[in-house]
Amino acid sequence: MRGPGEGPRSAAAWRDAIERHKRQGDIDLVAEADGQLVGMSGAIRGEYARNKHVATLGIAIRQSHARHGIGAAMMLALEDWARSQGVTRLELSVMQSNKGARRFYRRLGYRTEGRKRRAVKLGDSYVDEVMMAKQIS
Repeated sequence: MRGPGEGPRSAAAWRDAIERHKRQGDIDLVAEADGQLVGMSGAIRGEYARNKHVATLGIAIRQSHARHGIGAAMMLALEDWARSQGVTRLELSVMQSNKGARRFYRRLGYRTEGRKRRAVKLGDSYVDEVMMAKQIS
C-alpha cells in the first residue's frame, strides 16, 4: 500500500526497509483486517546526538478503513514507542490538499510549523507540503 509516489515498490523492498529500521532502533507498525494489510505506520529517529530526540512519522490507512480508529491507535502506539526511546519531538508532513489528515493530526495535538512550497509532485502537478510537529514528554 503506497501513497502517491511513496514507499518501496515491492514486498522485498518493504522487508528490507523494515529490517533496516529495526537495526537502527526505529519502528514500523502494520494493521490487518481479514488477512489484508489496511494500514502501516512508522517512526525514524534522528541519527546524531543533536537530533536523537526527534522522530519523523509516516502513516497510511486504506481509504476503505479510514475513520475506524486505526490511524489514531497507530499514532498513539508510535507516541508510546517514542516515549520509551527518549524521543520528545514528533514530526510529520502532509500534503496541503489533505485537509482531513491535517484535522486528524491537529486533534492529536500536532501543530503546523511551516510549509514547503511545491514539495510533492503528483503526476504533472505540484502540491505544497505542510510540516507539523508535537512535543511529548
